[in-house]
Parts: sequence; structure tokens; C-alpha cells
Amino acid sequence: MLRLARNIRQSFPEMRHHRVMKWLLLEENPKISVISKADIEPFLEQDGNYRVYPMFPFDQRKGFEIYTVHMAPGCNHISEPHNDGVEEYVIIVRGSLAIKFNDEVYNITEGNAIHFPANQPHSYHNKTDQEISYIAMIHYSA
Repeated sequence: MLRLARNIRQSFPEMRHHRVMKWLLLEENPKISVISKADIEPFLEQDGNYRVYPMFPFDQRKGFEIYTVHMAPGCNHISEPHNDGVEEYVIIVRGSLAIKFNDEVYNITEGNAIHFPANQPHSYHNKTDQEISYIAMIHYSA
């Protein structure tokens, strides 16, 4: 468990050690959950060009949700601003994703990540000619 906590701290350096341990230990008797994407019905938008798989749907006690997202070539998804205090963490699994905030565009490539306050308009754009995929964690502050 300590190695897992260390890996989480390295992935999310702004998360302090005590917060990592609290996050890992929120359940009194944590159980193992194995999630198969094949068993999840995705949310489909833009005629299936934007597919969202809720791997870990929102959990009030933990304050976050995690999705796997697939975007077809050329797909552009506009997200409405979330409430104040909501943060997004996006890790690119395959391809390259352009994320736009107001007039600034961040091109995030495979194996890299971005974290941002989600209380502003933002959009995701696959400017490539191949399908891309990424993992998004949305955190709701307490």
C-alpha cells in the first residue's frame, strides 16, 4: 500500500501524503473491484464519435469519478463549465489531444497529462487522423 501511495503522490504531486492515505483508506473494509470496459455501456455523443466509459462513476464519499474516453478523428467536444472547486485530471493513453481554455490551446501527447480547474469553458479536440483515448478523473472538492 505504501508503494501505491508513493506512486499516487508522484502522479499527483499536489496531493499531500496524509490526503493520499486518507483517499486510499476511505472505506472501512475496502473491497477489490475489477472493472471490464466490455461490460460498461458508454455514453455516446456526436453519432458515437465521442464515447465515454464510466469506469468509476461518481462516489459522494470519495468525491471523484473516473472515465475512459475515446474520440474519433476530427472529433471536437465542448464541455460546459463545472461548479467552482471542480478539477479535472486528464491522462492521454493513445494519441494527441488539444484542450482549449478560452483562447489558449494545450496539446497533450500520449503518456502525458494535464490538470486544470474545470469551472471555465473548455473543449477537447482530436486534430489527428486516428482515434485517441484518454482517462479523465473529475474531482469534486469537499
